[in-house]
Amino acid sequence: MRIFDRLFSKKKSLVQDTIANTISNDYTTHATQRVFDTITNADLLPLAAQRLKNVAPEISQGHLFEIDQAAKFCKDAIKKNSTLFARTTESLGMPHDPADILISNGKETLKKYQAKSSHSAASTIRMLKDKKYDGMGRVGGSEHYDKACDLMDQRLASPSIKSKDLYADTRKTYDKSIRCEDVVADNTTYDDAKKLTDPKYAQEYANKLKNEAVWTDIHYSGLKGGRIGAGIAGSVSLATGLYDLYKNEAEIGEVLLNTTTQAGKGFATGYVSTAMSKGIIHGGTKLLGESTGKMLSRSNAPMAIATTVVSASKSMLSYMNGDITSDELLEEVSYTVISGASVFYYGAWGQAVIPIPVVGGLIGAGVGFMISNMLQQSGMIALGDASVVKAAKERRAAIEAICAQAIPQMQKERAAMEKIIDEHFQKQAVEFSLAFDEMDLAMTDWNADKFIVGLNRINAQLGHSLPFSNFQEFDAMMRSPEPLKF
Repeated sequence: MRIFDRLFSKKKSLVQDTIANTISNDYTTHATQRVFDTITNADLLPLAAQRLKNVAPEISQGHLFEIDQAAKFCKDAIKKNSTLFARTTESLGMPHDPADILISNGKETLKKYQAKSSHSAASTIRMLKDKKYDGMGRVGGSEHYDKACDLMDQRLASPSIKSKDLYADTRKTYDKSIRCEDVVADNTTYDDAKKLTDPKYAQEYANKLKNEAVWTDIHYSGLKGGRIGAGIAGSVSLATGLYDLYKNEAEIGEVLLNTTTQAGKGFATGYVSTAMSKGIIHGGTKLLGESTGKMLSRSNAPMAIATTVVSASKSMLSYMNGDITSDELLEEVSYTVISGASVFYYGAWGQAVIPIPVVGGLIGAGVGFMISNMLQQSGMIALGDASVVKAAKERRAAIEAICAQAIPQMQKERAAMEKIIDEHFQKQAVEFSLAFDEMDLAMTDWNADKFIVGLNRINAQLGHSLPFSNFQEFDAMMRSPEPLKF
C-alpha cells in the first residue's frame, strides 16, 4: 500500500508543479525575449567599435552611447517582465532618422529618443536643443544631467536668452537615461561610451552585458515562478486544511503550519524549475544559436524538462534519505519521466489547438496526464515493470513453484493408477473371454442354463447380478404377474 500512497502523493505534487510551471512559463516569456534583444544590442557594440576604429573616439563614442543605452533598457525590461524593448534606428536600417533610439512594445513605437554624448553639459544642451528633435525624448551623458538641467533652468529664467521655446521643450523631455513606463536604462557616462570605442574592451563589455542579462532572466524569472508555485501550493493546502477543519479532523495551528510549509516547498520548486528552464533556453542559444534559443523559448519543452528533472530529483533525495526503497524509486521516476514527456507533447498540442495563453497548454497537459496514467497502470509502458506487472509476475512465480513440486508427485501417482487399471482390466479381459466362451458353447449345445451362467459372469465383472440363475427361474419371472424391473 505504501507505494500506492506515495504515487498518489506524487501525482498530486506533479499536477500542482505542472500547473504552476505552465503559468510561470507563459508569464516569464517576455523576460526571455528581452534577453534576446539585449544580446542583439550588445553584439552591435564590438561591431560598431571595429567599424569606427579609425574615427576619433570623441566622435565615434556617440554611436556606442546609443547602443549601450538601448541594451541597458532591454536588460531592465527583463527585471520588470516587460514587453518593451529598445533598438537604435541605425540597427533598424534607418541611419538618417531624426531619432537615435526607438522604444517599442512589438506592436507600435511608444517613444523616440535623441541621444547626444558630449564632454560637457553645455555642449550636450547645444546639440539636443535642435528643433527637429521637438516632441521626442532626449538623453546625454548621465554625469552632466544635473548641471545641464541647472543651465537650462537659468537660461529659461534669463530675459536675454532667445529661443526659449527650444530650451523649454528640451528641458521637458530631457532624461538622465532612456525610459518608458516603469522600464529605465542604467546610466551611461561620456567616459563609459568613450571606453567602448576600443574593440577589445567593447567585446568584453558586450559579453559581460549578455551574461548579466541571462542571469537576470534566470533569477527574476525564478522568483516569479517561485511566487506562482507558492501561491498554488499554499492555496491547495489551505483549501484541504479548511475542509479538514470543517470535519473536525485538524486544528487551526496545524492547518496554518502545513499551508506555510507547502507554500515554501512550492516556492522552492517553482524557483528551481523556472530558473532551470531558462538555463536550458540560454544554454541552447549559446550552443546552437539564437534561432534555436528563440524556438525553445516559444515552446514548453524547457519547462517540461525542468519539471521532470526537479520531480525526479525529489524522488532521488527521498531514496538517499532512506524514505523509499529502490523499487519505489524506480516506480516514481518512471511515473515522472513518462508523465513529463506526455505533458510536453500534449501540452504543445493543446496550445496549438486552443491558442489561448496558458489555457490551451493546461488542457493539453491534463489530457497528457490522463493518458500517461492509463498507459502506466495498464503496464503497457513504463521504465521497468509497473507495480501491477510486478505483482502479476510474483503470482506467476509462486504458481510455477507450486507446479514444480506438484508435477513429479502427480506423475508418480498417475503411473501407479495406470498400473492398477491395467491389472484390473487385464483380469476382467480374462473373465470376459471365459464368459463369452461359455456362452458360445451354450449356444452350440443349446443349453440355456450355461448361457445364463455366462451372462452372470459378465454382470459380476460390472458389479451387478441377474435376478435369475437358471432357465426355470427366468421362466418363472417371465410368467409372474409382477411388472418386470430392469
